[in-house]
Amino acid sequence: TPPSAPTGVSAALTSTPGQVTVFWAAVSDPDLKGYKVYRSELANATFSQVSNTLIPKGQERFTDFTAVPGKKYHYRVTAIDQAGNEGGYNNVASMLVPGNVSTEVRWIRANSPYILAGDLNVTETGILRIDSGVEVLIAESDSFRLGDTNRVEITVSGAIVASATADFPVIFASQKPNPEKGAWGGIRFEGVESTVNTLVNAVISDATTGLHISNSAGIFSTLAIKNCNTAAKVKNCLDLQVDAITAQRCSTGMELKNNKNLKITGSTFIHPAIGITSQLNDGIEISGCNFLEYTETGLVSNEAGGNIRFTNNLFVS
Repeated sequence: TPPSAPTGVSAALTSTPGQVTVFWAAVSDPDLKGYKVYRSELANATFSQVSNTLIPKGQERFTDFTAVPGKKYHYRVTAIDQAGNEGGYNNVASMLVPGNVSTEVRWIRANSPYILAGDLNVTETGILRIDSGVEVLIAESDSFRLGDTNRVEITVSGAIVASATADFPVIFASQKPNPEKGAWGGIRFEGVESTVNTLVNAVISDATTGLHISNSAGIFSTLAIKNCNTAAKVKNCLDLQVDAITAQRCSTGMELKNNKNLKITGSTFIHPAIGITSQLNDGIEISGCNFLEYTETGLVSNEAGGNIRFTNNLFVS
């Protein structure tokens, strides 16, 4: 007779990036010998045994040292008796592994939501591809306590490719219901030379700074940034165009500083204190933007030089 299925299977991060520990309740069958742990990257796909070693009775935990940062895994556990009979499984535990993404990883809609409980760093060799309709929920605290030790951050030195459709945008938001502004650190592009970076039709909510682009290139368009302290910061970029940003319930719409030939087009800033503050840029164009119901100033400009063009913008307050 096969033993009972282990119950209460759950997964947790360790203090070391790239490791996941799986826990479960002990099986009470008197002839229990041990357990097997299985893993899959899709909940409805084939599960494979993580280790060929049987986890002995009395050791109701297993640490997966082979988890790849950036991937989401699903775990289930079975029990084995002394005669070699293997029972079934009870429930599946899932975990998105934070850490340094150094290879190509893809997030798909069928695997949503992706719950990010620690900092995710897409390194220079990493590419994170995100399909339409993927929902990324950010935990309230950073398990690894790196960088900003209190907030989870997404940092990109390699590439994120997220070109979603209008009907199924990619969503980045706090896991907490009704969060305050600054619940997580936001998405930061840092020193990315590749134009492969694409963030189109995405929603970013509840961050300190929703989108931070520093010394980077790429396509950033049709983004809804909500409930952030600052919707977007763009610094030290060359020949960059940011298009169709909608900032809502953000104290500051955009901060622009030390860029060269920067273009901000077709964007809307709804009820900020300051719509855009722009400083020390060498050539800037802000066109076709709407500054609506700002409480202090629509646009503040103090540029370094170059061609400065503010055209066809609407200011209503």
